[in-house]
Amino acid sequence: MKRTLGALAALAILASAGVAMAATADGTIKSIDLKAMTITLDSGSVYKAEKTVNLKTLKVGDKVAVTYEIKKGVNEASAVKAM
Repeated sequence: MKRTLGALAALAILASAGVAMAATADGTIKSIDLKAMTITLDSGSVYKAEKTVNLKTLKVGDKVAVTYEIKKGVNEASAVKAM
């Protein structure tokens, strides 16, 4: 029983660590590159969208919230939502 609880506690800690890595950024879209699957915000930050993100629904000037993680030095966006 103690082993099971210990394993479950360890699993919960590991699962929450992945969530803690995600960050969000708000801003206005300055440019969109559909070929490279990137957006640039007015702050100058560039985000590479994952394949599941549909950039075609967005346009320059849209205010958005970007959910992303930094992977190998690249801001990888898992979600881009218009506000």
